[in-house]
Amino acid sequence: MVVGGPLASAYGKFLRRIAAGDERIVFTGPIYDDRLKELYSNALVYVHPSESEGQSVALLEGLAYGNCVVTSDTPESRETAEENAYYFRSGDPDDLKRVLERVISDPAGMEEMRRRARRHVETAYQWQDKIIQYEAMYATLGYRR
Repeated sequence: MVVGGPLASAYGKFLRRIAAGDERIVFTGPIYDDRLKELYSNALVYVHPSESEGQSVALLEGLAYGNCVVTSDTPESRETAEENAYYFRSGDPDDLKRVLERVISDPAGMEEMRRRARRHVETAYQWQDKIIQYEAMYATLGYRR
């Protein structure tokens, strides 16, 4: 299942072209709220192929739901997930395929990564800790007279 959009983009058209005729692949377009929570809750693997964004809420959600996360090897994804995800070379569909095949062929490793993902978010991304970090950062940006 491919969730999100815009599917009219060049990338979306590329995905549709390579999936043509494969009835197992469903393009949903954007999904929100309870339906999205249901997908996160039941995903075997969450793939996050971002090439350029900061710390992604979607990636954090994938980890927090205890998904086995496969994400591009951008600095932002690595900073967010640390050693709690599988990585593929950003923009390299052959490497993504290689990583997915490895992950799917190792159910025990997949389950271990799911446990680690949830634990990582529970320990590294608590709101109280983030508030303290933001307050400290903002304090360094204050005006000096």
